Amino acid sequence: MFCEPYENISISDEKGKLIVAIGYLQDIIFTVSDTKILTFQEFTHSSSAKFQDHEIIGNKPISEFLGCDLDKSTLKIQLIRSYNLNIQEYLDKIQEYEQSGEPLTLVIASRVIGCDKWVIESSSREYGHIYKNGTLYSVNIDLNLREYLTSLSFQPNKISTSIVSDKKNNLLNTLVGYAESYAYSGIRGAIGW
Repeated sequence: MFCEPYENISISDEKGKLIVAIGYLQDIIFTVSDTKILTFQEFTHSSSAKFQDHEIIGNKPISEFLGCDLDKSTLKIQLIRSYNLNIQEYLDKIQEYEQSGEPLTLVIASRVIGCDKWVIESSSREYGHIYKNGTLYSVNIDLNLREYLTSLSFQPNKISTSIVSDKKNNLLNTLVGYAESYAYSGIRGAIGW
C-alpha cells in the first residue's frame, strides 16, 4: 500500500553537490551519482487479507473477512566497493537493524511504502569477490521486510464498528438458521416424520 508521496528526496555529498535519491530505508539512502552508486536490483511488495472460515455441517463453510494482514517487501541490494561504498559499514548497519528489531521508514520513488514502519524479518548475504587482505569487493544482500504498525491509527481501510457488528450479526443469524434447520430435521427424523 502506498501512502502520501514525499517531495523528491535530495541530499548533498561530501563536496556539497546535490544528489537526488531513488529512495531510502531509514538512513540507507539509495542513490546514483558520479561519486556514489547504491541501488537495489529488485523490489517486491505483497499484501494479503485475512479470512476466518466457519464450518457448517453438510454445507460449505462461511467465510468472514477479518481485515488486512501485515504487508511484506523484499529488496535485493548490491554493494560494490568501486562505487565508493564502505561495504562493511552497510553490512553492520543492516545487521544492527535486524537484531534490534528497530522499526524503519521505507521510501521508494518518493513514496512511503506501507502506512507505518518496517522491520527486517530476515536477511541473507552472498559474498562476491574478496581481496587477499580480506577487504570485501562486492556483496549481494537480500532483505525480507515485514510491516510494523506502531499504533492502530495507521491501519488502512478501517471498518466502522457498526459495519463489523452488522456483519457479525448476519453471520450469527445465518449460523443460527442452519443450526435450527438441522435441529428441526433431526427431531423430525427421530420421531419418524
